[in-house]
Amino acid sequence: MRIPKKQRALVLGGGGALGAYEVGVIKILCQEIYKQDHEYKDEKNNPQLFDIIVGTSIGAMNGAVLLSEFLNTKRQNEREGKRVIFKDCWDEAVEKLYEFWKKQLASNPDITEIQKPWYDKWKDKKNNNNPDIACEETARRYYSVKKLLQGGAPNIYEFSKSIEDKKFFDKNNKWYLYDNKRLKESIKQYVKSTILTDYNKNEPRLLVFAVDVAEGKTVTFDSYPNSITEKNINEQESKKKSNHIKNGICIEQIMASGTLPGFYEYTEIDERKFWDGGLLSNVPFRELLQAHKEYWVNIVSKKDKNNIPDLEVYIVNLHPSKQLSPPKDYDGVNDRKNDIIFGDRCSHHDQSVANLITDYKDFISEIKDLSLKAISKVERNRKREKLQKKFDKVMRTAAISKDSKGNDLRYKDLIKGQFRLSKVQRIEFNDYTNSIYGKIGDFSSNTINKLIEKGEQDALSAFNNN
Repeated sequence: MRIPKKQRALVLGGGGALGAYEVGVIKILCQEIYKQDHEYKDEKNNPQLFDIIVGTSIGAMNGAVLLSEFLNTKRQNEREGKRVIFKDCWDEAVEKLYEFWKKQLASNPDITEIQKPWYDKWKDKKNNNNPDIACEETARRYYSVKKLLQGGAPNIYEFSKSIEDKKFFDKNNKWYLYDNKRLKESIKQYVKSTILTDYNKNEPRLLVFAVDVAEGKTVTFDSYPNSITEKNINEQESKKKSNHIKNGICIEQIMASGTLPGFYEYTEIDERKFWDGGLLSNVPFRELLQAHKEYWVNIVSKKDKNNIPDLEVYIVNLHPSKQLSPPKDYDGVNDRKNDIIFGDRCSHHDQSVANLITDYKDFISEIKDLSLKAISKVERNRKREKLQKKFDKVMRTAAISKDSKGNDLRYKDLIKGQFRLSKVQRIEFNDYTNSIYGKIGDFSSNTINKLIEKGEQDALSAFNNN
């Protein structure tokens, strides 16, 4: 098996309707990355756009639709005996993702019946130049979400039931639950089968994340079969001990990644209850680094565990990291709080730690090689053997840390799995213009189109300024 020098990964964060922004970003990434991969002009070369797609919540759904269409185009060409051009496959996938959002998810909620009472008051206050009054576009977004919650989003969710408080008998403590069967059916129109991919067939890897509610841990769903193996345990025990679900990614796992607590009921898989992956990792950069290392160390590079591809990473964050003027109104405060909770809180730190660990591993490897070279030059055999035994004893010393499965490590294990982050490019939705607390639920066509356009603009700007 040929091990590449570098792989490219796309990390898609969660954020409900804000996922439309990712569509615009992905389109520009396809265009600009292929411009950088100028080898494509040579017909002998056929570079892959993304080797790994990583997603949480709506990012998982976007990733699933994108990769599913890529695979459909690729495999159709293979069946017909045509040469597979990866750029063409990705272009088709992007077109399908646009269709998924513009034709399937976007809606046109009629807010006229709830518009009249607030509109007259808004107009009166607006004419008096009241600075606290929302502009017309902000009001449209706010009441579009209200209308969708009342009547349901046509292809996304519908109201399911309300549950009375039988614990405290508080009439205001009523639980309103929605049903996501509409969204599930929408995704199934574009993801028609389980996503199971193979590196040896030059097929990208999809990683999707959810939270095991009982365990309070992130669970990884992986399109590469048996990426993480556990020896000497049966399948049932494997389900209990491993945080990886095997045999590809199915629709239930995609839905699990986007099961918003309190809004939807649990998604249940193999008697395990799941919530939205964004609760623990809405921008799953750390999980990408771990999964990348584990795959190459445990599955592929058994003979040379240091021969791991470097990573070039593109991260899309849907929640603004900064707001220059903190809000004063209740809706604005909740909006900002939500962005801080679900924004990219860790990737900068994780990138720094990953780079530091790589430097340490390189340093230790150099010291190891230098020590072995020095020992080999000792003239007296007995002394050389004694030094070699001391060196071997050091390498076998038990480390404090353990691997991701809880297995004990030795010092020699600490230098396995070396790879570098050759590039980390972040593209962030960072616009509070007309922002509302319920923006993750604004699936109105007008807003979806504007988010897609904003994604295109921001991605293009990121490449032009890079």
